[in-house]
Amino acid sequence: MILRLALLTALLIPIVALPAKDEVTAGTVLAFAQAHGYRDAIDEYFNCAAGGYDGYARVASGNPQWRKVAVAFLPHLDGCSSESMRDSLAESIVHAPAGVLDLVGNSTALTVEEVCFPQLWSTDEMDPRATRKKIRRIRSALRTVQDPALRDRRDACMLYLEEIESRLSQKTPSGNGNPR
Repeated sequence: MILRLALLTALLIPIVALPAKDEVTAGTVLAFAQAHGYRDAIDEYFNCAAGGYDGYARVASGNPQWRKVAVAFLPHLDGCSSESMRDSLAESIVHAPAGVLDLVGNSTALTVEEVCFPQLWSTDEMDPRATRKKIRRIRSALRTVQDPALRDRRDACMLYLEEIESRLSQKTPSGNGNPR
């Protein structure tokens, strides 16, 4: 009896155990979501609590497989996980601008405003200098996109970045990032 239990345990543990954090792939996350549901997958890979696995960093890397994960998860996210995923997608523009621009407009969650520069980044709580730095990094990445099929999306993102800069300039007349 004990031998059967030991054998059964040895066989089941590899099936139930999650991969080590450095072994997690986009495919692993998508398969987990299919097997256990998106809510459990969000709790496991995109949990906002400190100390959890940081799938957001993988999305922010610009990796095309992790972009697919982001798109698959967006309809299932709420609150912190939704904001964090949009932030990660926006951050990934710096690493893969054409790939991210290709997503713009593909769903109601993938608007220019949400993908190119999330609203949270341009709120009053943000340091104007940090906001300007992010704008410069994103603008620089967007300038590398020359694909005619993405030109309208690139230009829409650039225009949106100009609008944000204009709002910042209105808050900081000298434009140096120091509030009035």
